[in-house]
Amino acid sequence: MRGLLAGLVALGLATAAMAAEAPDEKQPGYVPADWLKRPTSDDLMGVWPKEALRKGEGGKALLGCVVTIRGDLTTCKVLQESPAGAGFGGAALALVSQIQMKPATLNGTPVEGNVRLPVTFPSFTPSKEPELMRAVLPGVLMQAAPTYAEVAAAFPERARAKGVAGRAVLNCSVIDTGELKRCAVISEAPIGMGFSTAAKTLVPKFVAPPSAPSLPSTKGAYAQITVSFPLEMLDASAPPAVGKPTWVKLPSREQLSAAMPKSSTPGQIRVTLDCLIGPDGSTTDCKVVSEDPADRGFGPAALGLSPYFKMTVWTMEGLPTVGARVRIPLRFDMAAAPAPAH
Repeated sequence: MRGLLAGLVALGLATAAMAAEAPDEKQPGYVPADWLKRPTSDDLMGVWPKEALRKGEGGKALLGCVVTIRGDLTTCKVLQESPAGAGFGGAALALVSQIQMKPATLNGTPVEGNVRLPVTFPSFTPSKEPELMRAVLPGVLMQAAPTYAEVAAAFPERARAKGVAGRAVLNCSVIDTGELKRCAVISEAPIGMGFSTAAKTLVPKFVAPPSAPSLPSTKGAYAQITVSFPLEMLDASAPPAVGKPTWVKLPSREQLSAAMPKSSTPGQIRVTLDCLIGPDGSTTDCKVVSEDPADRGFGPAALGLSPYFKMTVWTMEGLPTVGARVRIPLRFDMAAAPAPAH
């Protein structure tokens, strides 16, 4: 009897607007990404781990990120943190919305590029100011957010008329209902095109979760919301620019095993689903767009797994996912069971 190695051996997320893989940085004509806007001391103070802030203790973190062709940072991960477990890695991640980069170029054309960003939190004399003790909640952790259509409808008229893309970063207070209030503009680019005003009109659509990692309650925390307005939003026929969402939930091994065809022969099977992102980040209206090899039942099996996928409703680049379609590539390795012992 054949055994089943049930698992998502490779699971990725691709959107219609996703760029190609980052090019080899050693090839001729490649210019790496560079700084446009670095975090300020106030930015650092706003995300400082609460206990370390109270004591005036410093730390360091090293982030690994991808700089998109728009200069946004995405898929950031903490590579190093010192002292370990003190929260400076998470604090550095919360700074990402404050950083703007000039994208890498290949022969003058913007391309995605990998960067390593060291962030230093220097020791200081503790402050008794209570406002500095408030935690910062990244916008990517929002429980609810505007849909793609709502952000497109809010695109500033002045920028729309001139065909200019832009973004704004807001700092808001989270109240007990999860709503965001008292929002202040941290940055806006380009200035004078109405992007900060447009972003503020979308604030009522955001809802913060009641809690977050290392944060038992979000009430009283700050929420930093980046809202981007890419030019794709001006063309109804263009694929939605939804950035790179983060997975919130994936199928378990038990769910994978239950869904797979029981009589499958050994081999590697690839299936790609095209799904609509629902209001809570769940995948809906999924369709099989490719199945290789075909006619072995893995297309319908993959469709059966679609209720177990869930992603963030907002991305690190400040783009919505709700109302957009994404492609989910799946790969299954079917292995024969070991030969019975004699």
